[in-house]
Amino acid sequence: MYAYSLLLLLQHELGDRLMPAFKSGSPVPFSDVNLRDHTAHVPRWGPDSSTSEVTTIQLEFIDLSRQTGNSKYEVSVTYIYFLSSVGVRYSTVDYSFS
Repeated sequence: MYAYSLLLLLQHELGDRLMPAFKSGSPVPFSDVNLRDHTAHVPRWGPDSSTSEVTTIQLEFIDLSRQTGNSKYEVSVTYIYFLSSVGVRYSTVDYSFS
């Protein structure tokens, strides 16, 4: 039981360290996160995150919310999940919200 509690605590800590990825100004999170500084930015190789990264983090954060009982992780990926479920391509979305 102790090992499970420790792993759950570490999952929660890692999830919190990854949350700056969602401060990208768009529904698509940053792909590069500095876990020590709690900062995130676009990848050095280009301006976009890869589709596989975006969909993987959706699954991981939904599961993290359910494991920890904290909905903030699932809520952070809900908009991305909604866009992908209705077939909206990320490159066609206007992120300006004006």
